[in-house]
Amino acid sequence: MRDRRLGLRVPCEILVTVYIRDRPLRAMSENISDTGIFLQLVRSPLLAEAARDKTPVAIELTLPGAAESIWAAGQVQHARGGDLVDCTGIRFTAIPRRYARMLREHCVETRRQTLTDLLCRIPGALLPQPT
Repeated sequence: MRDRRLGLRVPCEILVTVYIRDRPLRAMSENISDTGIFLQLVRSPLLAEAARDKTPVAIELTLPGAAESIWAAGQVQHARGGDLVDCTGIRFTAIPRRYARMLREHCVETRRQTLTDLLCRIPGALLPQPT
């Protein structure tokens, strides 16, 4: 299967609310990028229906350390059902600029911190200087 993601994912475990046909579903994120999010949630027929029909969804999430929630519109790109848990990838289709900036900054900072942590493990590595 070809990877069609545009943004690089960063790990991010937060509670997310997905609204499908105005019905809220609670989910746990696994990772996020500035273009989408991967979620795990309790099995729901609404999710499979949204994936099949390309139903628009609304997403509410609060990034770690953020004071306000981010709202975005999205579309279910794939849904994989399990016995108890569904996994789904949602592509953001509309997000206000302010929220998009918050999300992008979170992803960039998380990638920067991950790289710094990895470099700290390498003896003699030159660490990036803070800007």
